[in-house]
Amino acid sequence: MRVCYQCGHESPDQAFCGFCGSALDLKDYISASIRHQLESRDRSIVEADSANRVFERVFGWAKNFAWFLGVLFGIIGLLGAWKISDFWSSVNAAKQSVAATSDAAKEQISKSTSASTAEVKQTVEHAKSTMATNLQQADKQSESLNSAMNQMRVETKSFESSMGDSRRQLNEAKKLQPEMTSMRKDLQDAVAQIRKQQEVISSSEEFVKQVFSSHQIDIFHVGTETKTRLTTIGPPAGGDGSVVLLVLSSTPIRETLQVQYRVFTQPPDSYVTIHNLLIFFWGEHLANLNGQELSASYFPDKSDTEHINALSEHDGRVFADKEPLPYFNKPDPTFKGNRWFKSAAEAPAQK
Repeated sequence: MRVCYQCGHESPDQAFCGFCGSALDLKDYISASIRHQLESRDRSIVEADSANRVFERVFGWAKNFAWFLGVLFGIIGLLGAWKISDFWSSVNAAKQSVAATSDAAKEQISKSTSASTAEVKQTVEHAKSTMATNLQQADKQSESLNSAMNQMRVETKSFESSMGDSRRQLNEAKKLQPEMTSMRKDLQDAVAQIRKQQEVISSSEEFVKQVFSSHQIDIFHVGTETKTRLTTIGPPAGGDGSVVLLVLSSTPIRETLQVQYRVFTQPPDSYVTIHNLLIFFWGEHLANLNGQELSASYFPDKSDTEHINALSEHDGRVFADKEPLPYFNKPDPTFKGNRWFKSAAEAPAQK
């Protein structure tokens, strides 16, 4: 919509106002306004010229009328000579009156014409100045409009370029969508594996807690312990080495077993186990062991279900749950074997 400079009404984007018919373009409106003012001033000049012509025609009529009066008075003078002086006086007075009226009218018309001409010139100069100013303003507005249009074109090109970049990035993103989906699936699988590992770690921590909480220490007092838990086999003739049989509460894991005499930890090759039966080879005489304390610390092997409950001794031989055991520290040809050893040669011996 465009606003009319003449009446202020809004009209669609067209050449003339739909309400008053004035030009909607600024330059056309200024030209039409100046043309209208000039035409108005031209009419004033034409009217002044017409008045002059009317005055001249009236003045001619007045002259003719004066001559007519002169002829009339001449005729009257011929009729009465005694009135001739009054007649010429009247004629002269009429001439003077007509001349004075004519001069006054001419002077008034000249003044009006001069004033009108000066006013027309002033108006024309003002119109020219106004037109020049309006044209300069119109040129400035046109330049501003052109600059704004150029800026708009630049911004439009920049926007189109940005839109093109956005489309390319969107197309690249669409191309990457299958890879993103695959990566998302891999990430989900990795998260699931991490959760499983966390569960395993948590389970392992629970397992470690359970394992360490199951750690056992069995203590034996040599000389006062019941023979069902502790039995000794004396040294062979001429020797000092003895064997101590200990029934542990559970079957130990071999790698976790430690046997301790007082404050001394015994070497791993100084003992063996058969399920929960600990066979300890004491390198000294039994007299040095009496009254002392032996301890066995270990983690139980819960997978071993076979368990030895008690020791016993009959006819110089030690039995484990009624199964005969070899002497361990000397040859034993009388040993007939059991469920753990088929012969005495398979039994561990003292080193």
